[in-house]
Amino acid sequence: MSGIGSPGRYSPAQRRSGVGAVETIATSGPDPELDWDQYLELPHPDRIGISCSGGGIRAASYCLGALQELRKLGWLSAAEYLSCVSGGGYTTIAHEVLTSETLRPAPGIPCAAHPKVFAISAPFAVGSPEERHLRGNLDYIAPGGTGRVWLLVNLIGGMLRHLLPFAAAAYVGAWFTGMAVTRWLGPTLNHPGVPHSVWASLTPFLRVVMAMLLLTPLFLVARQLFQARPRPNDEALPILQGWALLWLEATGLVAFFLLLVPVGLLVLHLRPFDISGLGALKGGIITEIASLATVVGGARRFRLGLLKLPGKIVTLLATPIAILLPFLGFTYWVSQYGAKWDWWRTGALVISFVLFSLVFPRLDEVTSLPHLFYRERLATAFIGERTTEPFQVQGYDQPPWSRPLLFSELHRCTEGPAKLPKLVVCANVDLSDGVPTGRGGASFTFEQDFVGGPTTGYVRTTSMEAAVRDGTLTLPGLMAVSGAAVAPSMGKMTRSGLRFVMALFDLRLGVWLPNPRRYEWTNPEGKLLQVFTSQDVWADRQALPAVRRALAADEADGIGVDDAFHRPGTKYVFYEALGKNSLRQRHLYVSDGGHWENLGLVELLRRGCGKIVCLDAAGDDIHHFNTLSEAIDLAHADLGVEFDMDMDTLIPGEDGKSRACYATGTFHYPNGKTGRIVYVKAAICEKAPIEVLTYKERDDKFPNHPTTDQFFSEYTFESYRTLGQHAVREALIGEGAL
Repeated sequence: MSGIGSPGRYSPAQRRSGVGAVETIATSGPDPELDWDQYLELPHPDRIGISCSGGGIRAASYCLGALQELRKLGWLSAAEYLSCVSGGGYTTIAHEVLTSETLRPAPGIPCAAHPKVFAISAPFAVGSPEERHLRGNLDYIAPGGTGRVWLLVNLIGGMLRHLLPFAAAAYVGAWFTGMAVTRWLGPTLNHPGVPHSVWASLTPFLRVVMAMLLLTPLFLVARQLFQARPRPNDEALPILQGWALLWLEATGLVAFFLLLVPVGLLVLHLRPFDISGLGALKGGIITEIASLATVVGGARRFRLGLLKLPGKIVTLLATPIAILLPFLGFTYWVSQYGAKWDWWRTGALVISFVLFSLVFPRLDEVTSLPHLFYRERLATAFIGERTTEPFQVQGYDQPPWSRPLLFSELHRCTEGPAKLPKLVVCANVDLSDGVPTGRGGASFTFEQDFVGGPTTGYVRTTSMEAAVRDGTLTLPGLMAVSGAAVAPSMGKMTRSGLRFVMALFDLRLGVWLPNPRRYEWTNPEGKLLQVFTSQDVWADRQALPAVRRALAADEADGIGVDDAFHRPGTKYVFYEALGKNSLRQRHLYVSDGGHWENLGLVELLRRGCGKIVCLDAAGDDIHHFNTLSEAIDLAHADLGVEFDMDMDTLIPGEDGKSRACYATGTFHYPNGKTGRIVYVKAAICEKAPIEVLTYKERDDKFPNHPTTDQFFSEYTFESYRTLGQHAVREALIGEGAL
């Protein structure tokens, strides 16, 4: 690609002194005639960015080979930004931790004064200690039979940890409901048949519900009267809307307890089958499992074609059955037996009440057990440091976990074979408001200086780390957050049919973080700290690094945010289950970056990169390039960037092979600056190495194994790594891309 030129760069010293084109960035700020509120840096033609896509272990393997080749060609050390999503973050964060922990200097000792442990082999080079370690841990999720048992134990443990307090709450509520209807329905439930008088006793309750529904239009009339005024009261309209919704919710609760529950109990009483004793337990379990299987299967299979609408209806009907069945069963049991309590029924009530009153209100939802397990397994395979043993034999070991690996404390070398770009970890913040329809979320990034996004605002990384505490935002934790592909709320990928069940069973890999807009970020003196906009971050990055470090240290010294009592608890489970993730909440749910944009491309454009190497191992259809198209749409909508791509070289021929493993294009910023992009795709091309073509003949899924497949053999890993290495070499050298 002759338009890209050599991988030149400008230094931080040039930025501060205002040399050449950098002077515009450092002194004049953004162009007032253009909309730059989404940008963190002005475009610069020589600023190089590299992005590593999501895709689990598939993307991690492919991006590893690509980064190895980019380092050989000088592009990795020349780049200023390295963005990563999900699986691409496994490899990129591992690079950063390896160099930081290996070359972490003593106070006052520069990086260059350390032993040249990377002189023999660069970080994660072929045959390096860390690459050998990774090859031996490709089954990191569940290594061996013991690992699979441990995975199952963690999944079941996480479900029970979350489900038991909710089951206790359902049982306590069912006990009170059952006791409330015992005098009314208890005698009937102990005898065959249902007298007509019992059915007739429901009529007054039906009238109450109907009356409440008929009163609902009064709120609409009141709202219309306010709207018809010459000068409508803007404050009154949302208040009336809120009261109308609250009235409808109250109507629903009355209908549930005064109509649905009694009718359900009477239907159970008229059952054609026996539900007493163990038969009731077995029948309930079978029905519950069938309902949950319908929810999961329906959400996965009924998404396309003619079955889409019926599938949604079946899933929506199965969800309340799975949730309400235990409650109705407990209520029936209590109302049938009334005051006939023996020791084990009494014990069940006492235990449930203790779980409900002590555990249920104090559930800490910041992290889940699946997230902690996922973080631990990723760290086992990818996180480590070089060690120098006697006679200068290089080894590899895990860092001491007693000291959290905080992003703000990451040590970056600015020269030598360990030099790396500034890391941008891309994630998604799930939102039900404040974002365009259909997105379901917004960009949320982690950098060494700032955390946040243009929708939520930014805070200093040190402030967020201190606020969350408990080592949640360590670098291994960010691996898990950026790769949190499973969650009830998943941005544009949310499955509404699964959302409630997944929230109830705590099936989520992301974390709840303080909302930058809602928290009061204060230092020990009580000074209110700043929540930054994109423009604030832009201006701050022009300051001297020493000044920025001093500011960050001053803010991080004892951040006085809310204590654990105010950490996200039970109500946030229902926020997530119902899809009510509002910007007005005190905490926001952060998940896989692929739930917003799976390439990390938009974040490089937000930082004004003029030359971009985009590595795509997202696993989508090679004929349609959905992942790239979505990124281009977001770049145009949010940043005003226009793309001109030529994808002909990547479209497969009749033999299923592409002419090349890459495509090139140009993009245009709103101020007229033009950049160049090399889009490198995990595709089988005509000049692919023989070992890659051989593996393709053996495995038809290659190079698009499903992301659910996280159990790679070394043969599979090596094929992806080799393909990534070859694709970059072909894109930047073989076909004249330079």
